[in-house]
Amino acid sequence: MVKLGLIDLNGSFDAPNVSGLFMNSSHGIIPTFSQTGGNGPSIFPILGLGAIYQLRLGDANKIRVGVFDGVPGYPNDPTNIDLSLNKADGVLLVG
Repeated sequence: MVKLGLIDLNGSFDAPNVSGLFMNSSHGIIPTFSQTGGNGPSIFPILGLGAIYQLRLGDANKIRVGVFDGVPGYPNDPTNIDLSLNKADGVLLVG
């Protein structure tokens, strides 16, 4: 499976099993992700361009990797989404 577009990193790579029990869980994102990039990672409400590849290994196992824009949105205007990729911004790799 390949997924491309504006992707919420939190929903794809940082969703604890226990948060599924709550309608409005406020667990937040782990510090490992929250401190990345000049504008934080690609999470709601500012999503960035990303790609996720998932490979199933039997019924119970899978491998999932993601590549995300290193600086989603505009750091000086956090209400806007930036759809450009800049070499200077780098990328965030997740697996």
